[in-house]
Order: sequence, then structure tokens, then C-alpha cells
Amino acid sequence: MSTARRKIRLGELLVQQRVISEQQLATALTEQKRTGRKLGRVLADLGFLSETSLYDFLAKHLQVPFVDLKQVRIDREAVKLLPEPLARRYRALVLQQDGRGLLVGMPDPTDLHAYDELQAKLRQPLRLALDGEADFLRTLDLVYRQTDEIASLAEAVRDDLKEGVMAFKEKRKPKFTGK
Repeated sequence: MSTARRKIRLGELLVQQRVISEQQLATALTEQKRTGRKLGRVLADLGFLSETSLYDFLAKHLQVPFVDLKQVRIDREAVKLLPEPLARRYRALVLQQDGRGLLVGMPDPTDLHAYDELQAKLRQPLRLALDGEADFLRTLDLVYRQTDEIASLAEAVRDDLKEGVMAFKEKRKPKFTGK
């Protein structure tokens, strides 16, 4: 007999905590099988609980904060600490950096492999937070696109300044002919 703890599924946990009924879970599981969508999404779409309620519940259960990416101010310098390909691979976004380390938002903060990889790459203490899946993907696209646009703009300005300095040096003063 295994002494390892049995993994509790989201639906079972929601029923145990009386967030949803067993009948609602059965309906949602049937819909999940039919559509292939995640259970949390199905529960929200069926109106059995709001997305925010689900995230608040999960965050409390996981003992991590829930970060609403529509409301939080993201530190652009902190985001740059994790290159976009790694952010997409590990489904993580560095939100803030302070004296305690990095606050990293993830739709699945239970992903231990991602946590270990992020810890090795970032080499700073990590504090995990839960983000909503759709908001995470939208924010990831927005943040990295803006970061790339800013970098491109800075490079273009730098190039323009170099050309401007060169053009300025090459201009010669017109000769005064005295007319």
C-alpha cells in the first residue's frame, strides 16, 4: 500500500468544499468530455462559479496569491529577466522584482518542473502567483510584443542618431563669396 498522498482532482475538491454540487460536477465533466476544454473553463461557462471565484479558491488552496493581470502593474525590467521563449515554454511571467526575489505569475503554479527550471535560469528566490489562463496568454503576447517594439524603436533611434552625427560631420560650411 502506497503511503503517498492521493492527488485530489479539482472537481472533487470543489465538491468537498461545497463550492459546487455533485450534480454540477457531473454535468461539467460530461461537457468537458464532449468539448475537451479544461474543467475550470467549463464550470465558468456553465455559470456554476465565476472565473474569479475559481481562481480565488485555487489560490487559497495552493497557498499562493492570485494576481489579476488586468489589474496588476507589471515591472517591464523584471519581465526582461526571462526571455520570451522560456516564458512561453514554462508558462511563466516575471511580474515584479524586489528585495525578496521575483514574483512569477503562472496559470499552473503546481508545475514543479517549470519551477525548478525557472529557479535554475533566474538564480533568484521565486514567489509564485496564480494567473488566469486567458489573461496570462494575452499579457504574455502584449508584454513581449511591446518589449520588442521598444527595443526596435530604440535601435532605430540609435541608428538615426549615428547617421545624423555622420551627416552633420560631413556637411561643409558654404564658402562666403562676399556678394
